Amino acid sequence: MTLADNRRGMIQDACLAVKVPAQTCEILLVPALVRDDAYLSLGASAAVVVNGRSATFGIGTNTALAARWLVLDSFVDGQVLAP
Repeated sequence: MTLADNRRGMIQDACLAVKVPAQTCEILLVPALVRDDAYLSLGASAAVVVNGRSATFGIGTNTALAARWLVLDSFVDGQVLAP
């Protein structure tokens, strides 16, 4: 759990570094059940997966991070997150 919280902190730090003053960053740990064939979302909060492997990134005129071609998926309680 410590490793997961460290990763959450890293993501929050990155969000805070690129957001504009009117934006907020809230990064939560979401429980997931790991199986041999997939991951299973658990709990009242949705799990959100952002895939930026094929994205292009830049800096906007307001110095905010710009990203194009991100893949965003969300999963509710009990839904399988297939790798």
